[in-house]
Amino acid sequence: MSERIVASPLTDACVEVLKRAEHACLGISPFNSYFSVERIRALAAWAYGRFARVDFFVPDAASAYTLEALGYPAEKAAWKARRQGQYTRNRIRSALETLGVDEGAGLVWGWAELEARPAFAHLHAQGLRLYEQDTKFRDACREASAWVLAGKLPEGGRTR
Repeated sequence: MSERIVASPLTDACVEVLKRAEHACLGISPFNSYFSVERIRALAAWAYGRFARVDFFVPDAASAYTLEALGYPAEKAAWKARRQGQYTRNRIRSALETLGVDEGAGLVWGWAELEARPAFAHLHAQGLRLYEQDTKFRDACREASAWVLAGKLPEGGRTR
């Protein structure tokens, strides 16, 4: 894969963060075929060449909510999300191995690892409050969710 990776900052604050190049967190979605081992390797190589620190986030447990919205019973959705989360972690490990990066340093984060961190718990609580109190933010979240779900439904399908 020889594609050129280009960062597209969304805001002026994002531009400044990108300039500092202190840390990158690459979100690798379960159930998304875009994130092949080769694609992850290319993204990781780009990030390691630009940033002082690189981590990977796999939204494993959160994927169960997508599956539930698509009609899966909660227990089966949680099981599928865990299984796919582990598969995604393995793809990241394979990609890092080809780059000579030791994943044993705790570079791959799932929901459980983040929940255990007080800073994340604080930010998550802020996000939940913002969702409850800010209609523009809530609408943007729902629009993003609808976009994700629309790509997973058969033509004409609806979520419950």
